[in-house]
Amino acid sequence: MEATGGYEQRVFRALCEIGLPAVIVQLLNVREFARAMGKKAKTDPIDALMIAYFAEVRQPEVLPLPTANQDRIAAPRGLRADLLDLPLER
Repeated sequence: MEATGGYEQRVFRALCEIGLPAVIVQLLNVREFARAMGKKAKTDPIDALMIAYFAEVRQPEVLPLPTANQDRIAAPRGLRADLLDLPLER
């Protein structure tokens, strides 16, 4: 599945917890892959097919479910990155 600002995390966890392999891939990687395949339109059915084909061809590494400690560390790190991206007001 594509990374969608954290919305994918619940589905990812649910799949991992029942023992199904799940991978979160970056949107830009799939988009560039689709473009290379000649797919310029962006619809949900096309996206789903491109994600599946991307996974079949590229075979991204299936990682284990993050530990509680990894989750604890990731939350503030993501917040910090968001804060650094904010424009400065003068």
